This record gives sequence, C-alpha cells and structure tokens, in this order.
Amino acid sequence: GWEKWRMARIQEQLSDHVVVLGYGISNGESVGELIERGIDPRTIVVIDLDEDRLAAAEKLGVNVMNADATRDETLKSVRIAEASSVLV
Repeated sequence: GWEKWRMARIQEQLSDHVVVLGYGISNGESVGELIERGIDPRTIVVIDLDEDRLAAAEKLGVNVMNADATRDETLKSVRIAEASSVLV
C-alpha cells in the first residue's frame, strides 16, 4: 500500500544520495553530522530492521526502509550504485 508507493517515489529520485546500512550509534552520529553540514535529509536513506532505530532516524527527516541491508535486492532497491556515499 502506502509504504510501497512512498518507497517507489523515493527510489525514482535517488541519485547522489547517501545510503546508511544499519542505524546504530556510530551511523546515527554520522547522519546527524551530515545534516549539520548541510546535507538535505531527504537525500539520505537509512536501512535497518529495527523499528525503534528507524523511528529515531525518521525524526531527522531522512528516508527509512525496513529491510535487511545484507541482501542484494535491498541494495539494488536503494540504487546503491548511484549513491554518492555509503555508511556501513
């Protein structure tokens, strides 16, 4: 439904974006730092399987995807090849 449509809309616009594989403590700090430096949060995609982590990331205005970051299809769906950077 809605979630799939939203992800499809996001995917259409993905290039030169930042992909964040897992939203633990260090990646959380890194994302905060990127936003402070002027990176548009809408150009950041956070992938994690933990709903609480995704909720925390979403508060920063980034795109979130509840998925397994170790799976090839997940990485393809966020257009990892077109990303400007990837945080692991």
